[in-house]
Amino acid sequence: MNNQELRLNEMINLVENYTRTAKHLETHSNNISSPNKLAEAKDIQARRADAINHLKNKILCNENSSFS
Repeated sequence: MNNQELRLNEMINLVENYTRTAKHLETHSNNISSPNKLAEAKDIQARRADAINHLKNKILCNENSSFS
C-alpha cells in the first residue's frame, strides 16, 4: 500500500472508533459512575479528533512524506 492508502485506512479506523464512542457516550454518559472514566473517554475523543484532522490535512495536501 502507498502512503495515501495507509492514511485513508487509518482515517476510516479513527472515524469508526470516534463514532462508536460518541454514540456510547450519548447513550450511557449518565450511567457512567466514575467521573474519571467519563473524562478519560472525552480526552480520548479529543485526541482522535485531532488525529482525524491531522490525517485529513495530510491527505488533502497530498503529502508524500512518511505515514505519521
